[in-house]
Order: sequence, then structure tokens, then C-alpha cells
Amino acid sequence: SRLEETFFALKEKIKKAGKEGYELFQEEGVEQAWVYQGRSGIYGYFSKIAALKQSKDVLPNSYVRTTIGEDKWYSGKCPPEQKPVIDSIKDKLVQKYETIQAMAHRYLMYGLLHRKIYDVALIKEIRQLFDDYAADNQKVHISEFNKKISETISGQPVPFIYERLGRKYTHFLIDEFQDTSILQWQNFLPLIEESLAYGRFNMLVGDAKQAIYRFRNGEVELFANLPELYPKAVTPGEKTTEQLLKSQYKEVVLESNYRSDREIVAFNNRFFEAVKQGMSEKIKKVYDHHTQLLPEKEDKSGGFVRIDLLEAEDAANYREKRLQQILANVRQLQDKAYRKKDICILTNQNKYAVEIASFLIANGYAIVSSESLLLKNAPEVRMIIAFLRLLLQQDDHVQLAAFIRNLLLVYPKHGSFHDVYSRSLPLMKKSVEAMLNDLGYGNVKENEMNGMSAYELTEYAMEKFFGSSNNNVFVHYFLDFVLENQHNGDGSLDAFLSHWDKKSDKAFIAMPEGKDAVRIMTIHKAKGLKFESVIVDFIPRNDTITKKEYWTDLDLPELKELKAGMYPVVKELNDVGLGHIYDEEADKTELDLLNMVYVAFTRPVSALFIVSHRKGKKQNKFTAYIDAFLRSENVSPDAETWELGQLRMLKTKKDDEEANAEELKDMRSSSWKDLVTIARVDDVTWERMSVKKARTYGNLVHKMLSEITYAADVAPVVASYEVSGLLDAAEADKLRIKLEKLVQHNELRAYFTEGVQVRNESELVKKDAAGATFQRPDRVVIAGDELVLLDYKTGAREEEHKRQITGYAALFDALGYRNIKKLLVYINDDVEVVTV
Repeated sequence: SRLEETFFALKEKIKKAGKEGYELFQEEGVEQAWVYQGRSGIYGYFSKIAALKQSKDVLPNSYVRTTIGEDKWYSGKCPPEQKPVIDSIKDKLVQKYETIQAMAHRYLMYGLLHRKIYDVALIKEIRQLFDDYAADNQKVHISEFNKKISETISGQPVPFIYERLGRKYTHFLIDEFQDTSILQWQNFLPLIEESLAYGRFNMLVGDAKQAIYRFRNGEVELFANLPELYPKAVTPGEKTTEQLLKSQYKEVVLESNYRSDREIVAFNNRFFEAVKQGMSEKIKKVYDHHTQLLPEKEDKSGGFVRIDLLEAEDAANYREKRLQQILANVRQLQDKAYRKKDICILTNQNKYAVEIASFLIANGYAIVSSESLLLKNAPEVRMIIAFLRLLLQQDDHVQLAAFIRNLLLVYPKHGSFHDVYSRSLPLMKKSVEAMLNDLGYGNVKENEMNGMSAYELTEYAMEKFFGSSNNNVFVHYFLDFVLENQHNGDGSLDAFLSHWDKKSDKAFIAMPEGKDAVRIMTIHKAKGLKFESVIVDFIPRNDTITKKEYWTDLDLPELKELKAGMYPVVKELNDVGLGHIYDEEADKTELDLLNMVYVAFTRPVSALFIVSHRKGKKQNKFTAYIDAFLRSENVSPDAETWELGQLRMLKTKKDDEEANAEELKDMRSSSWKDLVTIARVDDVTWERMSVKKARTYGNLVHKMLSEITYAADVAPVVASYEVSGLLDAAEADKLRIKLEKLVQHNELRAYFTEGVQVRNESELVKKDAAGATFQRPDRVVIAGDELVLLDYKTGAREEEHKRQITGYAALFDALGYRNIKKLLVYINDDVEVVTV
């Protein structure tokens, strides 16, 4: 590109001047030690410029500036006879220095623009493809509407706008004004200005402390600067509008909090008063009116706040301690009669919501969360998907990157992404097996995967990557998804993955309606809501700034054709006189973070728990806020907890206790090939099965039924047993007739029809004081709102059979299923169905 050419040409000119300056010292035999500050002074400066490994090397340090500005050239070690030698070349050195400085500003600026040149080119290409698609399909992206409205009404009189609307409004109310974008506000201003000109009432409602949607172009400065316009009024028309706003402006601060109990309001008043002291004036202005009146009503007199400060050696250790502390907080609330539905856990990133959800489910808690229950949000699921895609196309670098990134989220011990990816890329040219072998998964063999279905491949990956008895609920639900959807299209792996792409946004872990469950959500989703109790798990990103790029118009003499460019928002902007861009973004990022904390801390009614890392060498902004507050409260630096108020028994009536049952959260996985063996034919002859070996007969019938999902499966299942030698032709024929009779039975036919959800021999875990026991109903069918349990029996009826199926039903009842049908199916000479 032209920018690239100009940048590198300028770099060569600077290097040439630096080299010439350095050679002046060399030609005169001047040693580094004789020059003022030696390596750190002007001698070292020219040496670095000659190589110019880093752009910032063109910037002179204070020693170099002293040499040039104060004519200080000699060190204390300079021999007297060498001083005239240095004097003889210093004018030329100053000239070379000034030549470099004349180009330095442009060089640094072009260097910053060059960092983003490929991003700009990519964005331009994507934009072109997007515009072509929109034009071909006659579509307009929703983000374009405000721009088009602005273009349409710009410079038009207000009556024209009302004419286009087809009606006229006399009053306007804009809610959540702190999240309004500049363009939205500019589009509304003509209408509001017209209304105000007639003395009519208009209202802007918002709270600058709850501005957390800057990533959607919300601009809190609009609200914070009222009644002045933002950006600053420049044109005569803008100044007239601003004067009108000022003349009609009245600010009303709402000081009462009708949500939270007294101690929570008191805590927030004190917390944000302490934290804002170290902030910029802009942030202090936003938090000018953060203090709220303490509730006077008796029913708001309580409230409880607890801060837990966790000590941890590393991220993995902190993760474990965080999750255990969250679990302890949930149990503490339950001890005070808080139902699970009274508890909400707030976190600032989806990945932590997924992490918490998985942990709580593994500990027997039902949860409700649109974000954390989405299967595709789990790194384990994303890892399996990437693995399956690599099996189809092993030269897909994007999927390799996806596999490694999610592998490192699950197992950080493998190292950095860059190292693992660089090592894996050449190995992938050999095979997926070679790449996985290098990562320590030598048990993955490509020849073992030949001919496997999508389900078998998923189960294989699950067992190899996570172990045969892992308890990750996301993986198990994904396995169910694969089982139910693997035959879409032509039944190939490619067809399944295409189906996953279409359905993954709606594939959730299912929780029964009305379930008493802990809620987990991000702070963004919680805005505007209230919860009886809140546990805040806040782990801020390490970034100093949120927005990494700054778009700007350009007017560069050497690059007239470059009308716009993108700067990286970095501290080096100071070097080209654009430091205000970085400072402003850092300030806005700080406000984003503080506002997120404010929204989280103001959600609870009666109890607030805050989980934080103890202040250390690598403290983040959130721990710094907590530390500033605790210091203002004169809390000992060694304190592990801080509390305000008392956690009282909740007066809300507690729901009836649930039965002592557990959600399915542990499934032992192994290949079906390891479970099925071919018996010797003489062990299972028809005569032995029907006369001497009733138990063997019963086991075989159960085994065959476990492989029958729908009625159409009977013939192929029986045929497979005949081919394997388990049955001869006559025996197979008799069993086929018997099984056909079963699936076509008047009381059973509906439960073997395609379309119903079926689970054959799914294992349930029940825990009580005696420990865990495993129960396995023969067949579970979900048809509409009805759950049907089928238990197959051979031989005579027994009361124990009824007790057994009733026990299964109790487990499902505890999981929230109410419409449960229990059927005992006796398979003897005839098929007999008994409703329990």
C-alpha cells in the first residue's frame, strides 16, 4: 500500500541519518565512554537509530536533549585532548539529530497507522461483501437506520419530518437516556426543540451510573453534560439549540431507593464515596449524586452485605476457591430460608456464568440461565465441535485455532496459545492423530474412528479428552443432542455439523418449567431487575482500555488519497500529540467498569455477597476498588471477610422440600463394542432360553429392546443378532414376531412412534445419607407434556416390580415432571401391559 511504502521509505531515511551520525564518532575515533552519558546519551542514540529496531527509538531521552539543548557533550572520562575532536563534529551531529527529529513525528504517526493497515483493508473487504449481499437481497442492516434517518432529516424543517411521520407528537419522554447514542440524540433533537419552542413538557430519564452499553454506542457524556450539547456545540444552529435546552432545563435527582434494604443502601453509599476519590473529575461528576436516602420503613430496616477476600496462588487455585465460596454462600442463604429462586449470581462475562452453572449443577443445584445453559458456550462442547470439523478437513487452520483455544480454557497447563498453535500447525499436515499425540492424547487413534457415526465420534472424543466418567453436564447434553440429530440430512458427519450450525443458538440444557432454581446471569442482563439476594462474582478483563481502535479523518500531505485511518489506542499516541485519545478511552473504560459494579451492587433486596481476590502484586481494578473501600472502613489488611448488618431468616414462605433426588450429572461412557460380546450359540438356544435359562432369555430380550428406539428398528435389530450367531433363523423369527407384537400393542404403539423423545436405559443418580445409588429405567418416553416409564419383565408378576417403577417415577417427580405414566410390560407367550 501507499502508506506502507511511505512508512518504510521514511524509516530508511531516518536509519541513514542515524548511521551517518554514528559513523562520525567512529571516523574520529571517539569512544562511547568519552561522550556525555555514554550508551544512554547521544552516542547510544545514534547507534540505536542506525538499527531502528523499535519505532520509539527515534524519541530522544533527557540525556540526549540535554546534550543538544545545553551543549553538554563530554563525560567525566573524556581525555582533554579528545574534547576538540568532539567539538569538531558536534555541529554535524546536531544537524543529523535535527534531520531525524524533522521526520520523527511523521514516522511515528505512519507507524501507528501502519499497525492497523491490514485491519482496515480487511474491514473494507468485509464491508464490500456486506454491501453486495444487502443490495442483492434488498436488505438493510438495523445499524444503518439511524444514519439514514439523519441523512434524511438533516437540514429539513420540523414540519417536513411530521409530514413524513404522518402524525405529530407534542411531548417526548426518552428513557434510559444514558445509553442513547450520539446519532440517536441528534435525530430526536429537532423534534424536542420544536416541542420546547412551544413551551411543552419533555422528559429525559436515566442514570449515568448505570451506563453499561458503550459497546452498543451508548454515550454517557450526552447525559452527564446536560443541558449542554455533546459533542460541544460549534455551529450557530447547535448553539441556538443548546441555549433553548438551557432555558427550559430542570434537573430532578431521585434520592429514594425503593428496592434495597437499609444496610445495602448504606453500603453502596459508603463504597462508591470511597472509590470515587481516586477517580478523574469526569467520573466524579457522574457520581456526584450517588448517595441515596436510607429507607425509613420498618420492612426495609434490615439488609446484609458480606465481602469474601480469597487468597490464591494462581488462576486455577482462585477458580476453585471462588466456586467453593459461591457454593458456601448459596448454602448460607438456604439456611436462612432463601429458596433457590431467591438467589441470583451475577458475573461480568459469559464464560464465568458457564463455569458457575456447571459447578452448581455438579453439586445438585437446578439453575436458570439463558447464557450459561447454552451448550455452545461451554469450551468442552466447542472443543469437541472443532475436533469433529478437523476430522473432516485437517488443513482448516481456523478450526485448529478453535480447538486449541478451547483446550486451553479446559486445561490451561498445556501452555500459551501461541506456543501450542505453532507446535500443532506443522503436525496437522501429517494427521490429527500426530497433533493430538503431541498434546498428550496418544490414546486417540484415527483407525479406531473409521466408520464411526457422529454420535460414536462424539462419545469417543468425550472419553479421550475428558475421561470415561466425567460429570460435565454440557458434554452429556451435547451427546444427547447428537443422538437426537445425527440422522439429519444424509446422516453424515458433515450434515450433522451443518445442522448444529443452524440449531446451536437454541440448544440449551433443559430445566423443567417452574423449577425452584438458582439464577445465573451477566450484569448486562440483570440491569433494571431486582433479586432477593445477589452473589457478585466479578472478574474484570486485564485490558486498560475497552476500545482498541480509533477511527479518524486524515489529511496527510504525503498521502492525499488516504482520507481516513485507524489508530491503535495505545500509550504511544502521546508521542504524536494524540495522547488525549488514549487518556479519554482509559477514562471511559474505568467508568464502564465502575458502572458495571454499581449495577451489580444495587440489584439485591435483602442480601449482597461479594467474592473478591485479596489485594496482591497483580491486583485488578475490582480488587483495587474493594481495597479502597476497606481502607476507608479501617479494616485490617489481614481480614478475610467484612460484613455489614445481619443475615436474617427470610419471611417468604418456603416451598415444600423436594424429594431426595439428583439431576443426571454423571454418566459413565465407554464404547458399545466393549459392552457387547458374542455369546456362544449353545448358551442361548431357544430351548435353553424358554425352558432352562429364563434369566438368559430375559437378559437377551432386555438387550434387544434397549437397541430399539422406534418400531422400525425391530427388524434390523433382530437381524443383527441372527447375523452375529446369537440366534438361528427359527429363533430370530419367533423373537421378531414377539417384539413386533410389543411395539404394535394398542397401549404401547404411541410410545414407539417416530417423533417422541426416547431414552433407553439412561442412568439416574440418587444420593442420600448412605451414598450414591444408580437406577436405570428400561425406557423413558416424553410425548408432549407426558413422561412415560416402561419397565420390561419376563416371568410372573411381583409386587416388587410395582415398587421399582414407582421409585423411578419419584425420581422424575423430584426433577419437576408431574404428568407421569407408569407401565409394566410383561413379555411371555403374550405381551401384557399393567398400568401402575
